[in-house]
Amino acid sequence: MRTTRALLLIVTMGALLVGCGSGEASDALGVQASIDGTPIDEADASSPLRLDPEEEATLVLDIENPTNGAIELERVRLEGELLGMNFLTYDVRVRTTVPAGASQTLEVPLDFFDLENQASGYLRANLRTYDADEVRVSTNEFAVDVEGSPWSTMNLFAYALLVLTMASLAKNVRDAVRRQLPDNRFHRGVRFLVPGLGFGLLLSVAFSILRVFPLPVVGWVPLTLLPAAGAFAFGYFFTPGARDDEPTEAEENDDADDDDLVEDLLATSTGRETQAPTGPHT
Repeated sequence: MRTTRALLLIVTMGALLVGCGSGEASDALGVQASIDGTPIDEADASSPLRLDPEEEATLVLDIENPTNGAIELERVRLEGELLGMNFLTYDVRVRTTVPAGASQTLEVPLDFFDLENQASGYLRANLRTYDADEVRVSTNEFAVDVEGSPWSTMNLFAYALLVLTMASLAKNVRDAVRRQLPDNRFHRGVRFLVPGLGFGLLLSVAFSILRVFPLPVVGWVPLTLLPAAGAFAFGYFFTPGARDDEPTEAEENDDADDDDLVEDLLATSTGRETQAPTGPHT
């Protein structure tokens, strides 16, 4: 069970660090993109762009180079993220040069043959272009609705998170009933913090898989931390430790004195009842 708690903590801390620490650098190119005639700038969280792995699509890039030098464009990458982690990655080579101050239009065929095995549900997406030196030169943010398999990597992540959370919670409940939780309140709080984190992560994942809303960082971070804080407080204040019901030393001494007194009374009473009568016999 220590492995279970460690895995949940690693997943949570990794997601928080990636999600909160990601920053956007300045882009050299201006890119307007559309997929099958739908501008990706219009595909926001309330109206995600549908991606079907069984249908071929066409990506159109209207590229503008406002710099004073030519930029050699190498590839385009489509990424979909959940909890700060990429569950969708699709790369296409373009290999074209955009002269300084010029504009260019590219049509790129998209074949999402492996899309269904990567994700399923709503994702926050990025369309990025890279030059020949693998330096990112443009970024477009939008939202996608992936028609993936129930056994995609994203769904398997959710299933594993559910199992780990329930296993950690069951372990804590069992130890609480058996009075086997740590005596230290802080340690008890940390024990319950772990399934709290798992529950918060599951809520955030459910928003995407159930197609409710693709949560941004400002959404899924508090949704993860609030249940974790509540679970820690419950473990700290309301769960019993192993020695909470054990008597103190003074109580043990009082109980011992009471036992001795009862034994003396029983011995005296028994002695009087079994004592043989004395006196002359007739």
